[in-house]
Order: sequence, then C-alpha cells, then structure tokens
Amino acid sequence: GVGEKVGEKVLMVDDILRSGRRLTELRKLVEASGDEVVGLAVMIYQPNPESPSFDPLPFFYLAKLEGMYYRDAHSCELCKAGVPLEKVQV
Repeated sequence: GVGEKVGEKVLMVDDILRSGRRLTELRKLVEASGDEVVGLAVMIYQPNPESPSFDPLPFFYLAKLEGMYYRDAHSCELCKAGVPLEKVQV
C-alpha cells in the first residue's frame, strides 16, 4: 500500500482542484495499491464544466471560486459587447 500496510484508509488532500486530473490519477494509484480512499479535501475548489464528481466520497473545501465558462466567444455576452478578456488565476 501507500502507507506501511495494504488496506489503509487514505484522506487525499491537495491545494486546489480545477480540472480534477491530479486527484483522479492519485486516487487510481492509491486504490491500485490496495488502500481505500475515504475522502478528499482541497484548500480551493475552482470547478469547471469538465471537473469530475468524486461521489460518493466526502469532499471538503475551504473556499469555492465560481467561474463563468462559455463554449466559444459567440456564446459569451461580454465578448459580444466588446469587453476585453481578463485572465485571473489563484
């Protein structure tokens, strides 16, 4: 297992969740080693439309940052109005 013995219970913790790719891969590794993921926790949860659901695992976060996502510039009201694009990251 990841710890000293196979079958340990693991709470996975990360700094930020956006795409969920890192936690998804880590979960696969932990479970493949014979341990059990019992929950997930992140400092900042900034989901996007492709972020996975980790149900039925408990999921905890300290702050959630909401974003607006558009398929393309034609579906964005701000883009149509000529508002310049700003990129903000945490």
